[in-house]
Amino acid sequence: MAPALRLLTLLLVILGAGIVQADFGDYADTSFDCPAITTCPTVCTEAAADCPTNCAEGKELCADGSCKTQCDGTEYNKCAALFACTTFSCAKINTDFDTCEEDYRSYYDKASECAWSIKEHHEVSFWEPAFVFCYVWIIFVTVLVVWWGVYNQRLVKVPNSTLQLEESNATSHSGWTQTAYKYSRAGRFIYFTTMKTWWSIQFLLAMLTVLYYQQQGYILQSYPVWFEDVKQVLFAFEITWMVGFVWCLVLAWPDSLRNYFLRRCRFDEADFVAVHVPDASFSSTQNDSSSSGKSVPFYIKNILKATTTLHGWLNSVLSTFFSDDTRKKEGGNYTYCPVEEDEQGNKSFYFRLRRYNYDDNESAEKFVPGVVHIGTTIGDLRSLRHGLSPEEVDQYLKAAGPNSIRLKKPNLLDSIYDEFGKLFYLYQNFLIWAWFPLWFFYIAILHTVVRVAGGLSVAYFKWKNDCCLYQLGQVTGDVDVLRDGQFISLPQQALVPGDIVAISSGLQYCDMVLLEAEHILVDESALTGEVTPIAKTALDAGESDKAYDPAMHKKHTISAGTTVIESDEQGKDLAVVTKTGSFTSKGELLRDILSYKRHRFKFDVEIEIVILILALYAVFCMIITLYFLEDEPVYGWFYGMYVVGTALPPLLPTVFVVSVGISDNRLLKKRIACTDSEGILVAGKVKVAFFDKTGTLTEQGLAFLSALSGSNWNKDIPSVPPSDELVRGMAVCHTLSKTVDGILVGNSVDITMFQQSGAKLEAYPDRPISVVESSGRSLTVLKRFDFDHRRMTQAVIVKDADGNILTYVKGSAESIKRICNPRSLPVEFDEIARRCARDGIYQIAMGVSDHLSSDVDIATISRDDAEANIDFVGFLNFKNVLKAETRQVLKELEEGDVRSAMITGDNVLTGINIAQECNLIPVGWRVLLGSSINSEGEIIWIDSATDEVAKAPTLDMLDGPASHVALAVTGETWSKLLETPEYAVQLSEHIRVYGRCTPNDKVSIVSTFVKKGNITLMCGDGGNDCGALKTAHVGIALSRAEASVVSPFTSLDLSLTAVTDILKEGRCALASAFSSYKYMIVYGQVETLSQVINAYFRITFADWNWTFMDGIWLISLAFALSLAEPAARLSPKRPTSSLLGPQTLSSVLGILFLNYFFTMLAIAALFGADWFSCRQWEFTDISNVLTIGDNYESEVIFLVTGYQYISSAIAFNFGYTYRAGWFRNYWFVFFALLWTTIHFIVTLVPSELSCLFRVNCSNEDVVTSVTSIDPQPINNPYNTTLMPADFRWVLILMMLLNLSANVCWDYFIVYGSVGEKIVVFIKKRISKKPAVTDDLRFSESTEKGFAPVIT
Repeated sequence: MAPALRLLTLLLVILGAGIVQADFGDYADTSFDCPAITTCPTVCTEAAADCPTNCAEGKELCADGSCKTQCDGTEYNKCAALFACTTFSCAKINTDFDTCEEDYRSYYDKASECAWSIKEHHEVSFWEPAFVFCYVWIIFVTVLVVWWGVYNQRLVKVPNSTLQLEESNATSHSGWTQTAYKYSRAGRFIYFTTMKTWWSIQFLLAMLTVLYYQQQGYILQSYPVWFEDVKQVLFAFEITWMVGFVWCLVLAWPDSLRNYFLRRCRFDEADFVAVHVPDASFSSTQNDSSSSGKSVPFYIKNILKATTTLHGWLNSVLSTFFSDDTRKKEGGNYTYCPVEEDEQGNKSFYFRLRRYNYDDNESAEKFVPGVVHIGTTIGDLRSLRHGLSPEEVDQYLKAAGPNSIRLKKPNLLDSIYDEFGKLFYLYQNFLIWAWFPLWFFYIAILHTVVRVAGGLSVAYFKWKNDCCLYQLGQVTGDVDVLRDGQFISLPQQALVPGDIVAISSGLQYCDMVLLEAEHILVDESALTGEVTPIAKTALDAGESDKAYDPAMHKKHTISAGTTVIESDEQGKDLAVVTKTGSFTSKGELLRDILSYKRHRFKFDVEIEIVILILALYAVFCMIITLYFLEDEPVYGWFYGMYVVGTALPPLLPTVFVVSVGISDNRLLKKRIACTDSEGILVAGKVKVAFFDKTGTLTEQGLAFLSALSGSNWNKDIPSVPPSDELVRGMAVCHTLSKTVDGILVGNSVDITMFQQSGAKLEAYPDRPISVVESSGRSLTVLKRFDFDHRRMTQAVIVKDADGNILTYVKGSAESIKRICNPRSLPVEFDEIARRCARDGIYQIAMGVSDHLSSDVDIATISRDDAEANIDFVGFLNFKNVLKAETRQVLKELEEGDVRSAMITGDNVLTGINIAQECNLIPVGWRVLLGSSINSEGEIIWIDSATDEVAKAPTLDMLDGPASHVALAVTGETWSKLLETPEYAVQLSEHIRVYGRCTPNDKVSIVSTFVKKGNITLMCGDGGNDCGALKTAHVGIALSRAEASVVSPFTSLDLSLTAVTDILKEGRCALASAFSSYKYMIVYGQVETLSQVINAYFRITFADWNWTFMDGIWLISLAFALSLAEPAARLSPKRPTSSLLGPQTLSSVLGILFLNYFFTMLAIAALFGADWFSCRQWEFTDISNVLTIGDNYESEVIFLVTGYQYISSAIAFNFGYTYRAGWFRNYWFVFFALLWTTIHFIVTLVPSELSCLFRVNCSNEDVVTSVTSIDPQPINNPYNTTLMPADFRWVLILMMLLNLSANVCWDYFIVYGSVGEKIVVFIKKRISKKPAVTDDLRFSESTEKGFAPVIT
């Protein structure tokens, strides 16, 4: 053999099947003539005189029946080993097999009768005491389980053991309930009895497997047998398997079997509280409701209805069996939360991170949320100056619990336990047991390895994701706390609401509001994505009567998850703790992540339909198999179970998880962090993308252009130097601060404006901030008012060197005009504001007032007072600079059929200009702007280019092929549009710019598209985008905080290309997952067909054939398919997410048909060959699978269907525009070439390598098998499986044609131009028929509204 061929052979047998040459001395006829000459099976007799044949003269008869010149004494006497009374081996003879049967059948029968007569027999009636005990025991335990449910839930009810569960002291979730349970001796006894029975079933299956191999004489030969023969053992195994499977399957219905045996009780006795959250999609599914009119194929609708009906029926039956009417009516799940009791006897439990305390008040007597209110107004909070007393600490600690987020530390073993506790693995567990008898134990081991590998991969990705969330919830370190008038150092976990803490640098773990703040700089990027450090200030005494609102008073609030960059080193920065634990901003975000359900794809719904179809198909194939083996029902059952096992592929649940995990790792390498890897699949279906403007589409900073002063107004000469008043405003009207290193910190626009003023900022401890103008004049900052999104203004009160009090206010042109004295406004105010906005200029208007007297108490001045009597000062003009990648990203999104829109807080005309500059609005398009609302409540639409009033847009105007009209609206006009939701939704398809939007407006816009059923993406730099980032299906924050909880994705490089990277990975992951899914389906059905054919011929495959088919080929190719790289550009269409859609079905069914066709063609070619007519397999005994695999039928079926595993994977590896070219999947190409090369060598070249598969093999080349350490001779009458060379090439040709047909079908027909034409034709035909309502579109509701099923 050539060295290369030997190398391949060594590669294949490296797992232990060492190659051992053997010469069994049997004759193999390689002439391929008929009749075929063979060595007759050895004739065994009692003595030499009884032999019908003798050796030729000069030859000596050896112990193994061979005739030699001289025996060497090493010959193996098969007769002595097999038959106790016919131990003499007669001389072998070469003739045709029919002659062997005719001449020596009587000798063979006599030897078999002898062996049977001396064998120990033990007839079993299956009514022996041991069997009766098993029957009674299983009935007894089942009755106990049913009785417990009836007793616990119906017969002996506990009043008020189920009550509503409140989310806060004032509200409750609709349908959320809490039920009290405690341990019970009876319940524990039944539970342990049930679990003992569960394990006993596994033990019985193992014991019966051992007894099978004992009957085969393989193990425990010195022990007495329990059954009469092998069939009785197998029959007992089958009964145990079927009863055990049904019994265990029913017991898997409760959410937790252990908790099912808890006893209902009063809440003061509870050891557990079961929180029931109804399934929001349950009622809609049951009622077959619809929320969308999109047409779907009628067959999906009908199958879904049948599946829903079956599911509802099963749910009702099992609900009755377990006496659980809640699940029957509402669906959903129970979460059993352990009740904890502290040293003082206070009881509590945690659910979704929230602490619930037992309220023993007679009017309550239930668990309520641990909410602590420490004040509602700013005055209340400012009065908390002396710290808490020990009694108050105990009271608050009892209510709120320790300051920690109760995330369970991820444990890989727990993740593995949870994964393998799923129902699908119960099915797999019993299927593996079915493989252990019949000498298929190696396949059982192989399937165990495959299933364990798949389950471990899923568990690992889940554990990895849980670890990321766990790190976000960690609370560490100490803090200085004011308790009883003294500062003491305590762990962060000891904080309670109301504590006064000294702020120090580092990560903060509670929500606080500042009482005293000398110098605080914070980084909120982990919460908001905001990349710029922010200065925080103390609460304003002038607003003491106002209610404290964290959103309105962000400038004074430090949230958990914020990092303090700089603070007063002497501990003079003080804050009062407002919220701890899960009630903090960070805790609420983590609660959202943990309780959030991924938006459902169609495959989430359709996978149940697929499993049902495959299950029915498996049952059908099992019936066919039993029909073929009706004379051997015991063995037929096993063959049928093997068919069931392959019809439902074992790795089907893992393909989507693996694809997502691979894409997640690739994104991380591109510095895109992901906290919700399942969102990657959602990204593959994004249809609408929203972008913030500043810092997202444009650079974070703005370029200063000019200043226009109201005192020397000249709109045509912007180069005129600004007035001193305007320059002074530029120097003081901001919220900038300074680090200890002298670096300015604050809004980038404020920094640019301040630097243009030429002033210097002086910030020292114990002194107010002061500004020194370029002239040397100093101004002291007395009070600052942060930017208010509702007012659209920011203000500052300063005192000059002469003691004058001045108030400077800046903001949008509209907001400053609203509060300015009309006489101070230039006549051209509106004109210049609109012209600048239209030119893409970011414009800030500024005003000043000197109405405050020098003796006024600044601390008591409210914002309304400060912003009164304002005189206009001038305009400051800045220019937005597009990011270098913006145009390319938006262009690629448009080419990828993703519609883009801008949502900005800036002037809408500025937004239009930027949109036109980056081609978000195509050049030459007319833009209609919904600019304002008239006195009659109607929206005024104008042409943004001419300011001429236009007609309200209509669908006829917008939907025309040559309309070239885009819309733009303000936040105000959008809110007005929403008063007529249907009209708003229709227009939203054409709105490209949303301007002057508040954070709430941004949420409203995104949620409208979400409810409509569009898959949305929001990209922003954090800050006021947080709400929209969380509302969108896919949120992308441009932030440097890797552990950000503001959105599922974070671009650490702040690059807009992260949007296209994520969408490419999403489409790639979805396409790869579907490729692996289709491959799993095809693999299962190809093997199912081969198993049914094997049952028809009463044959099977050799050991190593199964190992490669169900192990090596399957794992290597299925997982390599998921390694495909994403395409370089977005495809003009999105990948399908429907398992039952025409594209997926045509791909799978087409390749299956082609594979079936070539399988039948190969069998027909075999039966049409002249040389095969006298070499057909005619044995009917299937009791020993080790002796029915060496025949030409199984050889041809293996070669043809085996290569279909490879050729089908090759067809599915094509990218179809969502993934990189097929050759870029290097691991897959390597495996495909390797297995193809080996397969073709095995087909063409007789050798030890081919003998590994018992293909083209003669006895001199046989190797060890999986089930034996010694080489076994060829087990057929002809002592060879060698095929004629010309027939081998026929098989190679069939394989190549099969490969070509598969590739052509999938690449050119299904996903190519031919398929597109067919789809267009079908759509035209369907459009002429009445639409079928899409019952899959909206199937579940979340706190955000509807969560659409992604089509």
